[in-house]
Amino acid sequence: MKKSLVASIRSLLRSLSSKMSTRLARTKLRRRRNLLSLERLELRSLMAGDLSGVVFNDLNANGLDDDTDEGLGGWTVYVDSNRDGSLTPGEPKTTTDDKGKYSILGLPAGNVVVYEVLQPGFNPPAGFSDHYTVNIRDNREVKRDFPNVTAAITTGQVVGTVFEDLNLNGIQELGEGGISGWTMFIDTNADGLLTAGEISTVTDSDGDYVLANVPTGTATVYEIPQDGFGPAAPGLFPLEGGTRFRQVTVTSSGTAQADFPNVPISVGTIRGNVWNDGNGDGVRQTTELPLAGRTLFVDLNANNVVDTVEPVRTTDANGAYSFANIRSGNYTIVEVLPIGFISSIGRTSTSSVSVFSGSNIVLDFFNLVPTTGSIRGNVFNDVNSDGILTAPEPGLAGWAV
Repeated sequence: MKKSLVASIRSLLRSLSSKMSTRLARTKLRRRRNLLSLERLELRSLMAGDLSGVVFNDLNANGLDDDTDEGLGGWTVYVDSNRDGSLTPGEPKTTTDDKGKYSILGLPAGNVVVYEVLQPGFNPPAGFSDHYTVNIRDNREVKRDFPNVTAAITTGQVVGTVFEDLNLNGIQELGEGGISGWTMFIDTNADGLLTAGEISTVTDSDGDYVLANVPTGTATVYEIPQDGFGPAAPGLFPLEGGTRFRQVTVTSSGTAQADFPNVPISVGTIRGNVWNDGNGDGVRQTTELPLAGRTLFVDLNANNVVDTVEPVRTTDANGAYSFANIRSGNYTIVEVLPIGFISSIGRTSTSSVSVFSGSNIVLDFFNLVPTTGSIRGNVFNDVNSDGILTAPEPGLAGWAV
């Protein structure tokens, strides 16, 4: 009886243990399923796919990668993220292998524009392009091939160096380093600005640059100066004659050279007016008018005479003149006084100034025509030495005054 009862209890315990194990297993299974669902949701939230294809020489120009066609190795393929038609830093890119194959992994799902960078002597066949819009699909690999055919080479390249021209001779010499990080571009539309689609690049650590695939003919190359530097010329006015562009002739498969010397720009301006100071007090009154046609010059050798190498300005209808963008330094400005005019009281026809970077110095000149009058008196023998002419003291005739 006791054995039967013990056996029953043991059987009941085994049954309960089995049911609890089953429930625990089911709970664990549910948890695993929930985790797998979360992982799948996380993966799906990335929504990324891959892009691959072949860049090839399409010998029969049918747009298909036939067995007889050859892959083009070393070609650049990139995703034009900002859709400006050119490869810019940060955009996904790759290079084809020796069989012309490429792949760009982990692109966000959706439409992207993919480009090949055409090499000289090749063009897409009729009906094809160097870029396509491709729909990247989540967790899929999308293919986009680039067929090309050989063509007459109609491009060349422009190379050069942007450097600091310490002695302003236009030639890069020992000690004159290159300037890195400057943007260079081909100004196709002749507006002097870098616009979408124009060929551009950035100078390297040595100041060197290469503008590739430039169409043959005359090309205008521009630099975009930075950090207070710019093109300059020798002389008092460094910005006159210093240009941001060069024109070169590009030949098929040829290389044109265009170097850009630059210096730190340190210039200021000297300006002012010449006034007709009627009362000669050296202060302009509201009724006093400007003097047009007056000559002023920078007296470099301090001889008070206009020499051929000295810059000259003439006042306009408002009596104004300006020596704009003159190189920083010390200068003497001289006004050429016409016959009959003199400088006002406390004023002079010659003034010295110091010009520094960004300075705007105002230097006015005040002139007048003096009013005529007379001076008269007597020369006499001052017998009593009191300095006063008295009746007994005779005049002295024939003396020069």
